[in-house]
Amino acid sequence: MSYISSLTTAQVAALTTDNVVGLSTSQIQELSSDQLVALTTDQMGVLTTAQVRAFTTDQIRALETVDVAALSTTAAAALTTAQVQALTTGQVAGLSSAQAQSLTTAQVVVLTTDQIKALETADFAALATSTVAALTTAQVQALTTDQLGTLNSNEIAALTMMQVAALTTDQIVGLVTSQMGGVTTAQVMALTTAQVQALETAD
Repeated sequence: MSYISSLTTAQVAALTTDNVVGLSTSQIQELSSDQLVALTTDQMGVLTTAQVRAFTTDQIRALETVDVAALSTTAAAALTTAQVQALTTGQVAGLSSAQAQSLTTAQVVVLTTDQIKALETADFAALATSTVAALTTAQVQALTTDQLGTLNSNEIAALTMMQVAALTTDQIVGLVTSQMGGVTTAQVMALTTAQVQALETAD
């Protein structure tokens, strides 16, 4: 083991950004939970993609919400799918819109339904249209009406037939007129009887 594991939390917090960038991936993996908590947002902000990808899932969970939010967009986009799934709902809620926008489709589609719900409305709105169109049916059903409300007509039109059919009646009723204008003929055909009845009741 290197000297890293023997550092006190105060010593970890005192590391310069150059010191942090110079840590090897094996040294990154030596950091204890207490040492990870001691990292400052400035230190987190300079971590390289290789260093970030070296974090174990337990280390990811140990990171403070503000520290996860301090990761560069490049680093956020480099998280492995296992690391993404390890994020707590608090960490997901703490992501910036820029970080959310940088997430790849592969990362977003592995989010649990609780993690999807935890995305702040502005962060969900930052997701690429292609990413939204790739959401699983379970993820779609987990979306809040506020999250769905951020979709514009073009994004609505990009939803797959399976995604449209998966929408709950409450979600269908929550769509506004401008959004409904983006619904395609094929999507209308995919609506279930319950969804159609919900629309008629809402009208």
